Amino acid sequence: MKRQISLVIISSLLSASVLYAKDKGLEEPTEEQKWLQRADEQTNLRTPGAKPFHLLVKFHAFPGMELVPDKKRQIITGDGTYEETWLDLHRWRREVTFGAYHAVETDSGQTRKMQASSDYEPVRVLMLLEALLFPVPKNVAWPNREDPALNWKMKRSSIPSADQMHTIDFVKIERMIDCGYYYSYLFLPDGMLVQRNDQGLAFGWLNQMRYGDKVIARHISVQAGGHNLITAEITIDPVSIPVPELFDLPVSAAEPGMTLRPIHTEEVRGPEINTRGVSLGSFPKYLTFGQVVTRHGEIRETELFDTNDLPKASDILNMFRRYSIYHTAMFDNSSCEIFLNNSANLPGCGN
Repeated sequence: MKRQISLVIISSLLSASVLYAKDKGLEEPTEEQKWLQRADEQTNLRTPGAKPFHLLVKFHAFPGMELVPDKKRQIITGDGTYEETWLDLHRWRREVTFGAYHAVETDSGQTRKMQASSDYEPVRVLMLLEALLFPVPKNVAWPNREDPALNWKMKRSSIPSADQMHTIDFVKIERMIDCGYYYSYLFLPDGMLVQRNDQGLAFGWLNQMRYGDKVIARHISVQAGGHNLITAEITIDPVSIPVPELFDLPVSAAEPGMTLRPIHTEEVRGPEINTRGVSLGSFPKYLTFGQVVTRHGEIRETELFDTNDLPKASDILNMFRRYSIYHTAMFDNSSCEIFLNNSANLPGCGN
C-alpha cells in the first residue's frame, strides 16, 4: 500500500495547530491510545454540552478505479451539499443533496425520522459522512482493553516543509491486524489529527479552526492511490434555537438501519459472504478495495484503492462482483447498508 505522508496537508495544518496549542495549553500525549482519544475529544462536535452549530459542506465527488467499461460504472460523481443543524444530542437535522439523491434525517427529541429519495446511499456520501462524523471511530478511540488486536505502535519523525524552509515533526500511530488490515493515524506533536489511513483509503483534515472547545477542519479530502475521491469545503456558524418544525418530518419513525450516519462493521451482524469462485492464490501481492452492500444484500460501487498488479486486481474485482453473495447486514434487528473496505496479502506478512 502507498503509506505516504502528505506534505501539503501537514504543512497547511502547522500554523493552526501551533496557535491552538498555545491558546489551550495542550501538551503532547504520552501513550498511543491517548493520541486517539484526544483526537476524538477534539473533533467530535456532537457531545453533551457542546456548542450548537449550523454546518454547511459543499463537496465534489470524483470517479474511482472501478476497472470496468464506462457503461458499467456505478459510482456517482459531481457536486453535492451536506447541511446540519445541531442543538444537542437529541435535537438535530441532517440533509444531503447529491445528484438525484436527496435525504433528510431529523431527531426532534422524541422521534428520529428519515425521508430519502432512495434507500441506497451513494458510496461518496458514506465516505464524506465518515470524515465528518467519525474522524476517529468510537471503537478505535475507546476500545475494549482486553482485545489484543487493538495494540498500536507509535513512530516519531520529521519531514521538510513544503517550502523547504523548516522541518515538521509528526507522530504516526499504526497497527496491522492478521497480516491483512492496516490502519494509521497521523498527528502533529500537539495532538492535532491530520490524516487517517484505512487500508489505502486516506482521510485528510486541513485548515483546522477552533469552534467552542472543539476543532473542525475547513477542508476535507478522501483519497485512494494518491487520487482524490472527495474534496469538501466546510463552514460552521453558531445557531440560535430554530423553529421546532425543522426537527420533524411528515413520516413515521425511521427503522434503526435507515440513517445517514455510516454504520460500522463492528455494530452489525453480517453481512455473510460466499467466496466460491474467488481463488486466494490469484491475488496480487497486495490489494485493497471497497464495496457497498445495500440493505437488500446487493453489491454496489466496487472500486480499487491500491495494488501492485493492476491487471490481476481487475480480475479479482470482477470475481467479487460476480461470485460474492452477501446476506443483508443487520443493525438492531433492522437491515442496513454497509461499506466494506477489503484488503489481502499486504507487504510484510510473509507473502
